[in-house]
Amino acid sequence: MKLYLYIARRYIFSFRSFHFISIITFLSIVGITAGVAALICVMSILNGFRDITESQIVGFDPHFRISTKNSQTIKFNDSLLNSIKDASGAESVYPIIQGRVILSNKKNIQPANLLALDPKKLNYTKGLPKRIVHGTFNLLERNGYHNIVVGISLADKLEATSNDTLQIYTPKHIENAISSLNISGGKSARLSGIFRSNVKDYDLSYIFMNFSVGADLFAIPKNTANFIDLRFPSINAALEAQSKIEKLISPDWKFESWKDLNSDLYKVLQFEQMVSFIVLSLIILISAFNVLASLSMTVFEKRRDVSLIKALGADDKFIRKIFISEGIIIGAISTILGVILGLILCFGQNKFGWFHVDETKFIVASIPVLVKSTDIVIIAATAFILSLLATIYPSRRAASFGLIQGLREE
Repeated sequence: MKLYLYIARRYIFSFRSFHFISIITFLSIVGITAGVAALICVMSILNGFRDITESQIVGFDPHFRISTKNSQTIKFNDSLLNSIKDASGAESVYPIIQGRVILSNKKNIQPANLLALDPKKLNYTKGLPKRIVHGTFNLLERNGYHNIVVGISLADKLEATSNDTLQIYTPKHIENAISSLNISGGKSARLSGIFRSNVKDYDLSYIFMNFSVGADLFAIPKNTANFIDLRFPSINAALEAQSKIEKLISPDWKFESWKDLNSDLYKVLQFEQMVSFIVLSLIILISAFNVLASLSMTVFEKRRDVSLIKALGADDKFIRKIFISEGIIIGAISTILGVILGLILCFGQNKFGWFHVDETKFIVASIPVLVKSTDIVIIAATAFILSLLATIYPSRRAASFGLIQGLREE
């Protein structure tokens, strides 16, 4: 062990005397440890909720969506869809017709967001058939009626249940009704199923219909769609293929990921994580000031030792190393203890579910936790750097002590 490290360790772990400086040092270690552990737990909880939100969103929205920059429809054929699929490695590529409609059931009227898709491509809404709470997921025509599937909140507002007949009107139908004072046209559809996604906007506004019926309803030409959606086996696979897709698409097309489609939500989640990190970092910052105070008082108390070490031939650089090493040791011990404590708490929550939530109001039984290695590295680095910065002033002050002055004062 190098001499300056040995001296720094003796200054910190001096068991022969326990005084005010020792108390401040102990509080510094406890504060940084608590701050690091709290940051890891909070960031992991936010990651857990974000992961659940993301899985809910990607269950309905595609991983990537291709549209035109001028908001016009896209012409497609099987050759185009297959070439996109082969080049990107997507699990499925399919056209989508989307538009705003009005649903009516007797005297109840509600606006909705209609998505028309090929009923053979049920992986558009991965897992949606499992989320049907009433009726069945069926978009095929039956007994002369076109089948639709709606969200549970929308069905509740319409006071509709499975097998009820609903009327669907587009903005064009409403415009014609205003000019002629007689609403006509539209489509009659049978409510085949009701889904619950646990995403408020989807449950309140989304309805699904057969692609051919949607094209007829909005008067869209054959082999034309509003969007071309791509879905991959997983989000990680989608991220790996993103650059390939961006190179593949036409300059006239617009390319959006699932994050772009829900940009407002992602901005809120990012802002929440940033604010939480800044607020909890104040705990570490305050503890770093305690390290500064502890080292400053140690420097003042050990001025005779500094003078004696200089008398034995030590230079200013050696003196600075002693007190910098003392701060590094405090920061390293505190950071390691904080990381271990935070990981233990996160593991315990995942394993045993210590903190429960009401399952009737939430889709999880306990607070979700997702630990990310990048968060651990950033948090640990922040704590260690703040501890290191706290050593700059005390180490310089210690090195500035004069040899004769220190010995004379003693």
